Amino acid sequence: MEKIIVKLIALYISTLYSFSAQASEQVEFKSIHSQGEMRIVLVNKNTTENQLSKHGKSNCADKEFCVIWYFDDKKKAQVGIKRAKAGNIFDPIPGLISEYIKTKMVNEITCYKPKGSCL
Repeated sequence: MEKIIVKLIALYISTLYSFSAQASEQVEFKSIHSQGEMRIVLVNKNTTENQLSKHGKSNCADKEFCVIWYFDDKKKAQVGIKRAKAGNIFDPIPGLISEYIKTKMVNEITCYKPKGSCL
């Protein structure tokens, strides 16, 4: 009987931990500009590369070509919007924290600022 109680308590604690981990992974993705297959998305600060990758894969799944620029600052995202509208997608974009690209050869995060630079 004691072993069953210990197992139930362990199961209860692991369930609480699982719910807590899922809650801490909640990220808000707010699409603030869309232009053809190009999208600019505002995210929370400290959004992980894995979270961005999951978002990119789900939003680009049915497209042959897709580009998503992620920003965690709305003012900097406005610079990205101006660049996208001008068709200037190859010059460095201040404040860009990550970029997701899907083509025939690539389907992944191509830069993640906490791991290096996003030029």
